[in-house]
Amino acid sequence: MAAVAGRRKWRGPSARLLGLLVLLFLWPAGCNPLRGCAQSHFELESASRLPRWFDVEISPEARQHWLTMDYYSGPLSEYVDDTVLHLYRSGGGLVQTVTGRNCWHPATRSTQNPDGTYRAPIHPHYIVITVDGVTEVIVHGGMNNRFAVSDGPGLIHQAQQSVAAGQCRNSPAD
Repeated sequence: MAAVAGRRKWRGPSARLLGLLVLLFLWPAGCNPLRGCAQSHFELESASRLPRWFDVEISPEARQHWLTMDYYSGPLSEYVDDTVLHLYRSGGGLVQTVTGRNCWHPATRSTQNPDGTYRAPIHPHYIVITVDGVTEVIVHGGMNNRFAVSDGPGLIHQAQQSVAAGQCRNSPAD
């Protein structure tokens, strides 16, 4: 098929340069070369305690910090930390960042429909996150961008047993 006069085919160095420029501009937009792209973003509820991974002591009455959490999804998620938490001062400065692995808590299960599809689990959803060998249970109470850290001894014990047995699930349907 003949090329249309006046149209240039994108081949060679120009196409590679364009691809490199697109990659450079899109990469900072929420994607990480190892973790993949941010799947969801949450903030710690004001009444919740901080996870034990952080070195800062804060009383709930005098909250001087806030915590954000991002779950990542990508082709290497099975092999790299897929959860990133950032602790900030109320003035905006970053205090500490930790990364860890997440999986579904045994108490959070999808229900199989008669046709073989799955119905999403009801709230709250419990997620197990392990950072440097310390496991916490994260509670997502509803359809919002907030999370809390569980103090329920039964939930924590189940999570620790699940992690120790290598039974972390990537899906609530597993």
